[in-house]
Amino acid sequence: MKENDQSDYEKKLNMIIEERLTKMESPDYKFAARFSRRDYLITAADPIWQHRTIRCQNGEHKHGY
Repeated sequence: MKENDQSDYEKKLNMIIEERLTKMESPDYKFAARFSRRDYLITAADPIWQHRTIRCQNGEHKHGY
């Protein structure tokens, strides 16, 4: 029974993948903009800022910032 359910899932998944690929292959498909340098800086700085914020909230900061 599990194999039949999985094959149904795989069939549905394959249909969705085919639809998406068809859309992407069309000449008028608009791809997302590439990451800029600013996007990479924000992506790198965000976890650092979150870590610092959590440490300060827990009272684990050593330098008073």
